[in-house]
Amino acid sequence: MSLARQLGSRLRRLIVMRFAALLMAVGIFVAPTAMAQDAPAPPPPTPPAGGVTWPDFGVSLDRIRDGIVNAPATRILGDRKVTFRVEVRERAAFEAMFKNIDFKPGPIPAGGLYAYEEQRRLFRPTSRPLMQPYAAYSPGQFMVVALENLFGHFLVKPAFQALKEENRKRAVRNAQREVNLDIEAYCAQQPNRYEVLLCNPNR
Repeated sequence: MSLARQLGSRLRRLIVMRFAALLMAVGIFVAPTAMAQDAPAPPPPTPPAGGVTWPDFGVSLDRIRDGIVNAPATRILGDRKVTFRVEVRERAAFEAMFKNIDFKPGPIPAGGLYAYEEQRRLFRPTSRPLMQPYAAYSPGQFMVVALENLFGHFLVKPAFQALKEENRKRAVRNAQREVNLDIEAYCAQQPNRYEVLLCNPNR
């Protein structure tokens, strides 16, 4: 019976101590809040009777306002000439980078590239050699065709270009001769032909 009393008294002391610690913790957290709520707020400062006074910084707002309003409309640069320029070099750099690259295709086979690729895929050289380009020609005939192409490219084409250039020069000479004849006929009809600059270009 004494053991039960001892346990009961210890349990009561433990509960009382826990309750006291809880009350102290609540008092610590609640007391400042209550004091802050009960404290009266300080009254706002009353401005002086003459209005708000600003400290003197040595600057007059009226003078600044008058200077902005009455500022003369002058140009910033005046009469000075611009001595700079803007140049975009991105396109030039791009063109210089691709200038040495040749995008032109090589010799195009007869019928075009697509027809040549289609024929190459459908008729393989190992299984159908007679279906290949120039397969219908004998070696001698193939050499004749090659020589004709070389002859036309290196001889006929330059000769045709030279003949075309000669015809153009002849047409220019004929046109110049006709213009000179018309000028002479016009100057022959003018009474003051020696004063006309067209009639005396070397004057």
